[in-house]
Amino acid sequence: GSCVFCVVEGCGGAQRELYNNASHYSDNLTTYQKLWEAECENRLNARSWTKIWKAPSLSSNFLTQYFQAVKIMMRWYISPSKLHPIHQQHTSSCWKGCVGKADFIHNWWWCPKIKEFWLMLIKEIEKILDIKIPFLPEIILLECWEDSYIPSSKQKACSILLSLAKTAWASSWKKRKNTYLIFLAW
Repeated sequence: GSCVFCVVEGCGGAQRELYNNASHYSDNLTTYQKLWEAECENRLNARSWTKIWKAPSLSSNFLTQYFQAVKIMMRWYISPSKLHPIHQQHTSSCWKGCVGKADFIHNWWWCPKIKEFWLMLIKEIEKILDIKIPFLPEIILLECWEDSYIPSSKQKACSILLSLAKTAWASSWKKRKNTYLIFLAW
């Protein structure tokens, strides 16, 4: 069978498999779920994962925004540390120029450049929506509002703003672009 998203997007092969898997929730923890749970210090549970799976479809009517959220959730973006063994001409160092281990979570959360970006962004979203956003990867990257202080009336707006920010960051994935310029693109 073909995934409804694949019909619309016209994707095939690996993309079709990704989107078919993304459209079906399972109680068995996958590799990406185990990695997220370890990186979020086991703050995620079955209820969290249900919310995480539903979040992309609730935040936007645009398929590209949905797919972008699923790609982050499933750790689809290839990091320098994954790319280097496949293509030796690519460095395994962080594309943003820091010295950290350039794996997925580094590129999306721990790199000093992304931290700077998220801090600027969260400060602006907090001003715009008059809320306080906990600075946690499960909130910022996975949009899991579990145990947060974000009122339900402001969660959709917050989710849309975070989604746009993740799209801006992903568009500069392999570039050493200035963090402030990426923020301005947001």
